[in-house]
Amino acid sequence: MLDQAIDHITNGVWKPGELLTPSRELAQQLGVSRSTVQIVYEELLSRGYTVTSRRGGTRINDWNLFAGKQKDGTALPVPPQLPELPRFVDRSQQWFRSKDNRNSVIDFSPYQPYLDVQFQKMWRKSYLNVSSELDLSTWSYGDAYGFEPLCKQIQRYLSLERGIHVQTNQILLTSGAQQSIDLIAQALLTKGDTVSVEDPGYPVAWMTMKYREMKIAPIPVDEYGLVVERVPSEAKLIFVTPAHQCAVGVMLSIPRRQQLLLKAAQQRAWIIEDDYDSEFRYRGDPVPTLYSQLPQNYLYLMSVFLS
Repeated sequence: MLDQAIDHITNGVWKPGELLTPSRELAQQLGVSRSTVQIVYEELLSRGYTVTSRRGGTRINDWNLFAGKQKDGTALPVPPQLPELPRFVDRSQQWFRSKDNRNSVIDFSPYQPYLDVQFQKMWRKSYLNVSSELDLSTWSYGDAYGFEPLCKQIQRYLSLERGIHVQTNQILLTSGAQQSIDLIAQALLTKGDTVSVEDPGYPVAWMTMKYREMKIAPIPVDEYGLVVERVPSEAKLIFVTPAHQCAVGVMLSIPRRQQLLLKAAQQRAWIIEDDYDSEFRYRGDPVPTLYSQLPQNYLYLMSVFLS
């Protein structure tokens, strides 16, 4: 009944200023109790659809925004729309995991964990251990700098394994690379800045930048990694996956690394080093990070899988 009344008001069936039928009379017409009609009338009043006075009864509010017009009869301004967001979401979903052919012998979809029996046992055991120690502080707001014990473990790993020496307050925990890239774009770039990305490369990186209305400059990748000489001089940021190029898999060669470091310094450009897959190597230790060689103007991304 309430929905029907609101529909009549918003579609102009009940005109602004029109007096509502008295609750007792309407209840008799509809064959319902008077209290039901009174509840509906009270809800219409509380939502602002109607106004009431002691002598004038209850009337439809003379405020015709419901009809899509202002009081002077002019149309309301069209609200802004998010640019191309559904298309970006669909393309990222397609990249992470196609909706077709889910049942395959070998699944080559990127970033999908191998959920064998042993993994599930370890995950279940870890969850039970953590849940048994929950207290009130677990459900309250945490430290703005992140969970300190976790930050310390990440700090230790970065120092020992990747040659990156930072303080815990330099570590920012996000829900993933996409959120990190979006925060970087908001903090360091302005609309229309040029951003260089690998081509082929991580599509979510350039889609996030494009959504923030940056100019995307795709840079080709060969057997030695990013072709640094193709990076435009006006680039304000360069996104690169030097340890294990996404999605070709090559490693950025030492000469190219030195060339990239020099170019970034010369044109005062930021570099995002996505070290997402550096530990997966068939032989030898992981290659040194760009950040460990020259930390100025560098932002380092690393994926952490918690269990």
